[in-house]
Amino acid sequence: MGVPPERVTTTGAVVNTAEEAAAVSAQLSRLSASPRIILVTSAFHMPRAMRLFTRAGLTVTPFPVDFSDAQDSLSILDFLPGAGSLAQTQVALRELYGRAYYRWVAR
Repeated sequence: MGVPPERVTTTGAVVNTAEEAAAVSAQLSRLSASPRIILVTSAFHMPRAMRLFTRAGLTVTPFPVDFSDAQDSLSILDFLPGAGSLAQTQVALRELYGRAYYRWVAR
């Protein structure tokens, strides 16, 4: 996409958002005393990601993406179980568990 390879850096392998925040902070702290980033992530994930990247010592400008649109009208089919709904429930629960975990760990 036109970016020279020597200008691209990666954090290496990270397992979760907290590890990624720490890795990004460590890399950028070598370049600046008060590193600033633009954080691009899902709008749903943004609150937790913001908290973790800020806690890692970064000044964060959020850029949320991947917004979910609310449905305009309901039908009887909306009340029947479906694979898509189960997947959405899984994503929502995972995010809520993550937020609770990092709030508890940050005590």
